[in-house]
Amino acid sequence: MEAVRRVRPRIKYLKKDITADLAPYLLSLTYTDYAHGKADDLEIRLADREGLWSGPWYPGKGDRIEVELFCENWLGSGRHVTLRCGVFEIDEIEASGPPSEVVVRAHSALVTKDLRSTKRTRAWENTSLRAIASEIAGHHGLQLIWDGPDVPYRRVDQTEEPDLAFLKRLCEAADRYLKLAHEKLIISEETAKVGGPLVGTIMKEGCKRFRLRDKTHRIFRACKVYYFDPERKELLEHVEEDPKAPASGETLVLNERCESLSQAIKRARAELSRRNRFETEGELVVPGDPSLVAGVSVELKDFGRLSGRYAVEESRHTYSRAGYETSLRLRRVRE
Repeated sequence: MEAVRRVRPRIKYLKKDITADLAPYLLSLTYTDYAHGKADDLEIRLADREGLWSGPWYPGKGDRIEVELFCENWLGSGRHVTLRCGVFEIDEIEASGPPSEVVVRAHSALVTKDLRSTKRTRAWENTSLRAIASEIAGHHGLQLIWDGPDVPYRRVDQTEEPDLAFLKRLCEAADRYLKLAHEKLIISEETAKVGGPLVGTIMKEGCKRFRLRDKTHRIFRACKVYYFDPERKELLEHVEEDPKAPASGETLVLNERCESLSQAIKRARAELSRRNRFETEGELVVPGDPSLVAGVSVELKDFGRLSGRYAVEESRHTYSRAGYETSLRLRRVRE
């Protein structure tokens, strides 16, 4: 007899397991995972007919919740999978009705107030993206995980800018993805360009809903950037083309100056890659699958010309009384 698959959330509040206490009231739990630049978030919807969650059990803002989804017999009898969502800090509580409900919203506890809000002014000289990321990660108690070649800088300024926003800006200029997960600060070139590891195939008939778009709007054919030529002692321009972009695409002009022609070429290529990677994108909803997390890749089949390899930019895992489902926002990998 084939083992029955079951999904159960496990929830700790202030390090105490409250799974059993929460179960009679839990309407839904949604965990959203982002591939780049945003804090993962959590939403818990609770029935509040007795007024417990809006009264004596009212959760505290700033309190921490740890969540995982335990997927029993997922790979066969006795072969379980656990989706470790992470630790979250409550930042919003909403009461509504009728019927009376309380919604608790939280963001990843790794994205501390200091990391996302404290503005700093610094001049970084004769350094690199990896060195800057390493120093910022260490300051905030995170381990840096690095993928791809380094990016050197003669000088880069952080002016009244929080560390997270500053690092995100540098990563986007270099066409890298930035993510915080499991006490790690992850910077990846591969995830940004071609997506992470291929974890499976999604057939059209296996989707509950889908919507895919193939567009030309805001897709750029070329990028113009300026650089200083030390021999000629003048400001010159370089135009880099994207051969994969539609011929009707516009030319993007960057209002910034690079230090050399080689830097201008890298900067233009990075910006074209970042802007154009969403040429074909979409959303789909499938039966719950804990392997479908942000940053991985999937193969879409039976979607006609829209079939192909797609990178998952955002995944949303929802557990409710109706079951378990996964919603994806994804983009096709440009070959």
